[in-house]
Amino acid sequence: MRTTEKKSTVAAGTTGTSSNAQAFAQLRMRTLNGAYLRFGYMLPKKVSERLDWELGVIQNRGVADYFLMVQDLVNAARQTGLFAMPGFDAAAGSMVAYCLFVTDINPLDCNLLFEAFLNPDGNSQPEMEIVMAEGDKAGVSKWLAKHYGKEQLDSLTVSLVELRACSIIKETLDNLRKSKKICFDVDSIPLGDGEIARKFQVADTVGIFRFEEPAMQAYLYGIQPVSFEELVAVYALGQMNLSERTNRYIRNRQSWDQKGVRKYALPGMEQFLEQTYGVTIFPEQVMQLAQLLAGFTPGESDMLREVMAHRQVSEMMELKEKFLRQGAANGYYPEVLEKIWLDWEKLLPHACLKSHAAGVTLTAYRMAYLKVHYPAAFMAASLNHHKDDMDAYMKLWNELDDCNYYIF
Repeated sequence: MRTTEKKSTVAAGTTGTSSNAQAFAQLRMRTLNGAYLRFGYMLPKKVSERLDWELGVIQNRGVADYFLMVQDLVNAARQTGLFAMPGFDAAAGSMVAYCLFVTDINPLDCNLLFEAFLNPDGNSQPEMEIVMAEGDKAGVSKWLAKHYGKEQLDSLTVSLVELRACSIIKETLDNLRKSKKICFDVDSIPLGDGEIARKFQVADTVGIFRFEEPAMQAYLYGIQPVSFEELVAVYALGQMNLSERTNRYIRNRQSWDQKGVRKYALPGMEQFLEQTYGVTIFPEQVMQLAQLLAGFTPGESDMLREVMAHRQVSEMMELKEKFLRQGAANGYYPEVLEKIWLDWEKLLPHACLKSHAAGVTLTAYRMAYLKVHYPAAFMAASLNHHKDDMDAYMKLWNELDDCNYYIF
């Protein structure tokens, strides 16, 4: 599917009146309030520990104002009739962003990492991506200028991306409200809908963001995903296009419950690789394993991801030496560590972050849900937003004719 994606970067800074301490206190209060809404007043231990750690990093890095600004922006967009959703970036790994309702995926459920978004040891500024319906970016930019002032739009940024898929979701919801008097919140869509899983399994994905492409449909046929987690893996495998790794994933998945199949190179690796049937697919898994096996800090593991992804040879050699040395000190055989490192070298230049894959898949899943449960409203919106793409328009029209959808 050809999508219309127009991206610009809008700078945003502090309000100019709040100190870092005041901004952090405000952020902490908002985060906890959001956490209570997400999880209840008795926060699970893992949630409270994750929030404490992330908030500590944010405080040390002095970027609390940035998180406040992004939350204000998203809230303002939603309250003024603009349509904004989380983007497809590493911000999905932030529990703070999730509790601020800036992102929509629980990072603990999906094993997403905050350090892939904001390196505790780094000095780069965070950058979140917000996707919105086509034509809505101007309204968001106007709001930013009005509330922050051009003189204060300095060192921090937020990326605003207009996306056709977002426009289709927005118009589908508008159609439901106007014709059926249904006010539907896409945030409430359950990720365990069996009917949606069956649609993906048979690659019935015409009009579904990034999953309607023939190559992705082939992956869906071959893997037969049964859960949201597996859909994320399908998307990631399709993006990296490493046939040997994909075949290994499929083989392991098909025989996973047979005796003797679940084998890992070293003890403890199963906690990070079980969901992908023992195959390393995501950079986040590499980061978690580097921390487990060789005691890398979160910041060091993110650096490892970066230098491997960009094939920075000298930095890779330094980190490899450290990985082997510290891994051996932890009692692991050097030859096994060498094999693991080689596997990472093959993977990382081609892999996409799981936070990216999860964000894309969430958008696709929402579209599939609307297509299945509200087909007329969805197809009307899809046809309207593909008038400039005759091939895509005809695919939609043919499906409309085959399935006897009733358009408004």
